[in-house]
Amino acid sequence: MFGTISYWNAQRSFGFCTPSNPGPNDKDIFFHLSQVFATDKPKVAVGVKIQYTVRPPRKTGGRPEAGDIRVVGEFTDEIQAFVNGVTQ
Repeated sequence: MFGTISYWNAQRSFGFCTPSNPGPNDKDIFFHLSQVFATDKPKVAVGVKIQYTVRPPRKTGGRPEAGDIRVVGEFTDEIQAFVNGVTQ
């Protein structure tokens, strides 16, 4: 599946992504930085396009989670400047 990072908390290493083609009942999907491929970890930021697989929730009654995450959108200089400003 493909989506866009809609929320990112760098201090707690988690975020949410919005599916590219959401159904009427689809919600943003939780992901943790540990599920992002190592070479893509520095690129994680709001607005970045990603490819992922949907995994079952870890908690009973929880929502599905994203796994095997790769950044597929262009990581622009503007996004890098934003990330640097937020994480420093």
